[in-house]
Amino acid sequence: MDSERIWSEFTKAHLDDEHARLRRGSRFKLAKPWIKGVSSPAMPTRMLSKVVVYDSWLNNFNMDLANQIVDKYSSLTLRELVEKMLKKMDDNHTSYPYLWWVWPKSKKMRVIHEDANGITFVKLDNKWQMVFSSQVVGVLVGAQGVEGYESLPRNSYFISWENEEIALKHSI
Repeated sequence: MDSERIWSEFTKAHLDDEHARLRRGSRFKLAKPWIKGVSSPAMPTRMLSKVVVYDSWLNNFNMDLANQIVDKYSSLTLRELVEKMLKKMDDNHTSYPYLWWVWPKSKKMRVIHEDANGITFVKLDNKWQMVFSSQVVGVLVGAQGVEGYESLPRNSYFISWENEEIALKHSI
């Protein structure tokens, strides 16, 4: 599959910057826990660093596609999921590769914790929340409310909420 070709066609049709590079995602992290979700960290956790965390919401249509893919290929990495989502675009099953929409205007400083399985979390109102790295998930995350879908802060982290209304409520 020619991911670069598909990405290039997408950037020409949908982005202001038609030379935006393809963010491939992690070739080491399994996609399943990031797509299916994890309710709490596997102990022990280790504290990483304090970073800005943004709010996001699900692109439900694409998340359904990703769930189907992960159900079929449970050992898929995030990079392989990026390739499969690009293939879904090439086959006209979807117009975008994005599973999450980040609102880059909302931001909170939080300490990132990584659990024993390599999943990252933050404490929010004394409750663990999964937190996603834009570098790890690659082009599976896009931006909303800014110039373009690829206008994400580099190496950003985000919390995923069920829908836009909930995400924007948390961003205040």
